[in-house]
Amino acid sequence: VTAAFADKMVASSKPISLSGISLSGAESGNYSLALQPSSLTANITPAPLAITDLSVENKVYDGTTTASLVLLPTASLTGILGSDSVNIAISGGRAVFNDKNSGNKSVTITGIGLFGDDAINYSLAPYFASVTANITPQALTIITSIAPKIYDGTNAVGAMTHSAVTGLIGSETLGAVAATGLLNSKDVLGATSATVSYVLADGAAGVNQGLARNYSLAQQVITTVDGGISFISPKDLTISGSPTIANKVYDGTNVSGAVTLGGTISGLIGSEVLGISGVGALKRKNV
Repeated sequence: VTAAFADKMVASSKPISLSGISLSGAESGNYSLALQPSSLTANITPAPLAITDLSVENKVYDGTTTASLVLLPTASLTGILGSDSVNIAISGGRAVFNDKNSGNKSVTITGIGLFGDDAINYSLAPYFASVTANITPQALTIITSIAPKIYDGTNAVGAMTHSAVTGLIGSETLGAVAATGLLNSKDVLGATSATVSYVLADGAAGVNQGLARNYSLAQQVITTVDGGISFISPKDLTISGSPTIANKVYDGTNVSGAVTLGGTISGLIGSEVLGISGVGALKRKNV
């Protein structure tokens, strides 16, 4: 017996035609079939397909869970029969991160479809592959100014002032920015630049709370000091006691005799030690 549908397409209650029905047995020659079975129907259900190498693009934090689908060059459908024409349609697909915050996230994919002449005859199994993608922090910007300081023996910068950060998403807010600035040298003449690093803090709890993890603030190298002078100004010292000046033989100049500086220097930083010397100038060169 041969049973055949009218066509190969998926449908319910499709008519079936039978052929080749015959009787068998020792007495079969004594009988004939007056009527053939009729009004037979059956269903053709879609054949399942599986998709491989469907991926999701990484993105910069934008305050949403929306993800973008992408088909890798190796993407394919498995389970297509013969030369049937079936392709992957991602235009109606939807990908959603498990939350909006930065990090490596799992992604749920729905709505992937099929197209092609034979697409109606197939169904696409839910995409259960372990798909992950990254949400990277949104970069913020800030303007920092540095005031000069008096030499203190350290490479810490003088007082810093900062503008408000820009680049926050929507109405999100963050806490106060903490900053640390270090000069490239502790010395007056050596200090020509400052490196400033920032630490972000979560915003106050509420509907507009921003999380520090979702943002980044790049380290800055600053080469100009507020006011256009050097980052470090020399520290004033004082000398106790009065100098003494030795007599000299006339030599045609107004340079004094040997100068002896008595007393001690006060105002030095820590255990630093300085020597001290001086040259005196007479009001006139004559005896």
